[in-house]
Amino acid sequence: MKFKIKTVDFLSALKKSGKCAGNKFDPIGNYIALSVVDNILTTTITNRITALNTITKVDGDNFYACLPYDKLNKLVSKISSEYISFSLVGTNVKIKADGTYTLAALVNSVGEIAEIKDFYRETMKADYTTTISYNQIADIISMGKGSLHKGKEYTCCYENYYIDDTCAMTTDSIVATYFSICDIFPTPILLSPTLVDIFKDMEGAISIEYNDKQLKAYNDDTQVISQLPNGLKDYRVSVIKDLTQKEYEGTIQVYRDALLSAAERLSIFVNEVADKFTIRLEFDENKITLSTLSGDTETINGDGANCNGTCNVNINCFVDALKSMKGDVIDVSFGKLMPIRLFNREAVYKIIAPKA
Repeated sequence: MKFKIKTVDFLSALKKSGKCAGNKFDPIGNYIALSVVDNILTTTITNRITALNTITKVDGDNFYACLPYDKLNKLVSKISSEYISFSLVGTNVKIKADGTYTLAALVNSVGEIAEIKDFYRETMKADYTTTISYNQIADIISMGKGSLHKGKEYTCCYENYYIDDTCAMTTDSIVATYFSICDIFPTPILLSPTLVDIFKDMEGAISIEYNDKQLKAYNDDTQVISQLPNGLKDYRVSVIKDLTQKEYEGTIQVYRDALLSAAERLSIFVNEVADKFTIRLEFDENKITLSTLSGDTETINGDGANCNGTCNVNINCFVDALKSMKGDVIDVSFGKLMPIRLFNREAVYKIIAPKA
């Protein structure tokens, strides 16, 4: 039982698979299954929430073994040979490339070659289908990533991307990012950062089938099957949508780069302990004055009316929001007891909660 594959193709499969690798102390999540049937190599790896398969043509015999992912990935990333070959000898796998190496395959309780079961494939019943491309959700990923709740995945609905047939959003309860989109998913859905990250490596059209609990996405060379995060009903969709549509007391239109540069310069003088990363924004007709609590100031001129008031915001959240937005010009809105709202011509909103 042996097969040969181009090193660059195998390394590409390992790179994709790594996004589903489990904890190194997990006896299943730390192994990747290599299965060759009729000259088609299928790799399978699972972190017990998401299972990923990649498909690649190879030369050789039928083959099956589960190898430790970390060691295999480290080895292949250092190989300079054009091809790499694998052969099963007992319960060990001989790997030949620049040199000859041996990795022990995963075995079961009676010492036989063990299998990683793809426990979703046959049981998932799809209620909805759609087809997307990575380009359709690229902005959602790049601009929404910064406002994801930072915690252990699947413990909070805000650690995931919310998408429905009209919009997409992320929030960490301090900053929210809202996108106007159309018909990517026919029903509301939460996508985990792991799942979205896998989509980045799937070129061309991605076919998606899903129900309330599971999702399967596939193209010509990759298939992923995943449990969907809990908490869809808890996501405060209506609150965030309302904040994008409400009339604010005033709006100033400014150049994004000028406002960002001013905020970045002031961030140098924000005291982490005394100021708690806080700056003050003062709106006065056609200008915004940014100041630290110790008195350092910057003023940005713009175009607006009836925009008078003061608000404190977290400087890091403010800078990150400005960095992630596109376009030369943005609208900055302010209202009493309302969050700061940033808006650009690509119909992307950033909503930043005020600080006391």
